[in-house]
Amino acid sequence: MHVAELGKGPTILLIHGFPELWYAWRHQITYLASHGYRAVAPDLRGYGDTTGAPTTDPTKFTTLHVVGDLVALIDTVAAPGEAKVFVVGHDWGAVMAWGLCLYRPDKVKALVNLSIPYSPRNPKFKPVDALRALYGNDYYMIRFQEPGDIEREMGVWGTERVLNDLFSYRKPAPLFLPKGKGFGSSPKDPLILPPWLSKQELAFYTDKFKKTGFTGGLNYYRALNINWELTAPWTGAQVKVPVKFVVGDLDVTYNSLDAKDYIGKGGFKKDVPLLEDAIILKGQDFTVSESFRHSLSKRLSPWLFLYVWKRRGSGGAIGGVGRGRSRDRFTHVVRFFRLLIEGSNKRAAAAKMERPSPEKRRGTALNEWRCEVAALKEWSRGSFTIVACWSEEG
Repeated sequence: MHVAELGKGPTILLIHGFPELWYAWRHQITYLASHGYRAVAPDLRGYGDTTGAPTTDPTKFTTLHVVGDLVALIDTVAAPGEAKVFVVGHDWGAVMAWGLCLYRPDKVKALVNLSIPYSPRNPKFKPVDALRALYGNDYYMIRFQEPGDIEREMGVWGTERVLNDLFSYRKPAPLFLPKGKGFGSSPKDPLILPPWLSKQELAFYTDKFKKTGFTGGLNYYRALNINWELTAPWTGAQVKVPVKFVVGDLDVTYNSLDAKDYIGKGGFKKDVPLLEDAIILKGQDFTVSESFRHSLSKRLSPWLFLYVWKRRGSGGAIGGVGRGRSRDRFTHVVRFFRLLIEGSNKRAAAAKMERPSPEKRRGTALNEWRCEVAALKEWSRGSFTIVACWSEEG
């Protein structure tokens, strides 16, 4: 397995989608590494420089296979004593992250998934059969089923155009690929890149997929019915790790398969009871991990802090902090971040911090409180001093 990693600190596992590579997380990798985390982004099996899985056999690309790869990766890269990691997934990477949380919740501290909500197993219908009945044979997931068929068409379109057209798709509707027509453009038409993608970045993707082809990534779609057969033991199971979900309102998946109702009317929360937030981004498509890259990183920061940093001194972590003063101090910091999550800007949140209780207004306790507030206010001015203060204090 080929892995890109950078930084020191708690591990953040970044899982890419289709048609992507570890490279899809290049912006988040540098951001996370500069803020005290160890970012780890693999090429999934069938992609990029990861080798070993036979692309001629779609049965080797089930969620169980890929989650097995991820568990082995976590066991390899996790620091001593780091039993769980924070996970971020996008597109098919989100599907695999849901699988990781379902099959091995003991490996996940918390999850942020982009684009693809949790999809509980329906015991009555195989997914490919249901999709064909609902959308017909031109629906993109159905077009991807026959090995070699869509690859031949992609060969006519050219690797660069296939990638560009997929990255540029912004129609808030199910995606159809009528045979021989592709995305409706001609291979001779000039490429129009999305604003977030440079020629050099597209060239990186193009070079990698020219070497590997698209079959590895397409095999994930071809394993849909096999996944359904293998996951019967998890019928009705819930995902029970803390989750945040982010999707663009122009995303294909948000505008298909009744996803809007599932997310907005309680079904999602029922299947993922620890879902803390489902954020719908206006004007964003399925490339949210790249097109929304800077704002995404900043939105994740408070939540990463709450769920990743451990209290060494109290022997606890978020959700299991120590007693007495440790719990008071934890509550104090949580209140600050809750203010952020509820919409306050950083300076306003810092200004609203409560004074310590009378019993804390003396000695070391008061000095600790002053240290925390100073760090919080420093963070509110744009730095992340709080991480250093908190980790050393713990």
